[in-house]
Amino acid sequence: MSNENQNDTESIDKKIRQSAVDNLKSLEKSLNNLNEDELLTEINEMLVACDKEELKKILQLLIDMDYSSWEEH
Repeated sequence: MSNENQNDTESIDKKIRQSAVDNLKSLEKSLNNLNEDELLTEINEMLVACDKEELKKILQLLIDMDYSSWEEH
């Protein structure tokens, strides 16, 4: 790959990463304004992109939250 093509690729990758970060920041800011269906939609869209290890971490987090809710009562 020529240096010019590599620079173009790096520039495109940087723009994609920045767009993804901007989208996450926007979603984070809107959390309090989303209804339950919108929250579930966002969660499901993000879960689809997770690999097995990430899914295991998420499931463990949910398990821990569930334990906490039972321990509080």
